[in-house]
Amino acid sequence: MGIEEYLSSPESPRLEFKERLPSNDKLAALLCAFANSLGGDLIIGVEDRTLHVCGVLESEVLAMEEKIAAIAATNVSPILFPVIKTQRYGGAMLLQVHVDMGFQKPYRVVVGPDKGKVFVRIGSTTRQADSAAEEAMRLHSHGLSWDCLPCRNISVADLDKSLIGEFVDLRMQRRNIARPSRIDSSWLLKTRLGVIEGGTMYPTNGAVALFSKNAGEIFPSVCIEMARFAGTTGRDFIDKQTVTGPLWKLYDDALIFLRRNVTTSSKRTFDARQETVAYPEIAFREFLINALCHRNYEGTTGPVRCAIFDTVIQITNPGTFPEGLELKDIGTGVSVIRNPLIARIFNELGLIEGWGTGIQVAQQELSHHNLANAKIEQRGFFIQVTSPWRWPKDLSDREMAIVQEAAGKGSISSTAVAAMFKLTDRTARKILVKLVHKELLDKIGGTKGTVYRSK
Repeated sequence: MGIEEYLSSPESPRLEFKERLPSNDKLAALLCAFANSLGGDLIIGVEDRTLHVCGVLESEVLAMEEKIAAIAATNVSPILFPVIKTQRYGGAMLLQVHVDMGFQKPYRVVVGPDKGKVFVRIGSTTRQADSAAEEAMRLHSHGLSWDCLPCRNISVADLDKSLIGEFVDLRMQRRNIARPSRIDSSWLLKTRLGVIEGGTMYPTNGAVALFSKNAGEIFPSVCIEMARFAGTTGRDFIDKQTVTGPLWKLYDDALIFLRRNVTTSSKRTFDARQETVAYPEIAFREFLINALCHRNYEGTTGPVRCAIFDTVIQITNPGTFPEGLELKDIGTGVSVIRNPLIARIFNELGLIEGWGTGIQVAQQELSHHNLANAKIEQRGFFIQVTSPWRWPKDLSDREMAIVQEAAGKGSISSTAVAAMFKLTDRTARKILVKLVHKELLDKIGGTKGTVYRSK
């Protein structure tokens, strides 16, 4: 990239401008952050806010180069070797400092007030990494991932055989993957659900998260916190639930919560797509599964959170974008897998349709239902998806309440509606028939025992 291209770009994860050489402490933190992230360039001699080119004194260039090289060698560990060169722009002299993405992460500052700290780039800022980010970097540098590490807290025998059997049956139905003749230690090793360490076989972290009924007790982060708030801010709860259990089953309970709190008429299927009213379930599935599959599980990070407000649904998961993936890559088909074992199991279950396509599918579903694209942001050490939804047009509060009740419980009767609003059974039936005509409910049964199910 030429200097003109740098100067025409705003500051970013890979680009920083400084009018003059930063202090030793700030320079060490920045070099460390570039190495721990995707690499980057520091351009000295440019005002960062205005991008006004002021240049540096040529008489000071050599001393600046020596100082930068010394800071990289003595104030950061492992040692960095930045490429330092001068660039001319008009009549001004600029100094460009390039740092490649490091392969011995985490890099940390070892001198001064920030001694021992690890820094990363978050957007256009330099931030201290949390313990989970540090651990993720360490694992990645050794070619490892959290889900494939041994879990020494329990034995392979503690994995739930019925859950594994259910998984094997489902992947046969959905992906036509043949059932194994035996589910034994050899199969567990082959599928990376087990790993041998020191002569002992342990289940992997991913196996415990996926196939232990007590996954949440061993890994508290294996859950989803669901909340429905009144209005547009997170103050007053209408409904809340912590969804726990094996990782691959969390989506089902989360979907029930969505149906209870957002008017919807679609059914989750793996071979067809059906219309929804207020929010497409397919989009919800893609955003939520993406969060569960690609989140950071290292350390003591919190759960995935799903907050439903009056106009938007926000799904937030711990962790920054996986290494090698940037915000601009999201939705383009580029895929970087943080948890390969979890991703493979989700794929075999049909929860992931194709690598790198989930966000595209979700955005297309929103567009199909005349909803704006979801906004995807990195907010500190979290990724947040904010997606709009809306109530169906021409529905009264009473009708919305009925549809919500039917979605939450699976069905509703005229007797239940009459009790909810102190109506006669005849009036309740008229309201339900109207909702059937609006294609929000299906009428099931004959004259006696009739119930109305959400579509």
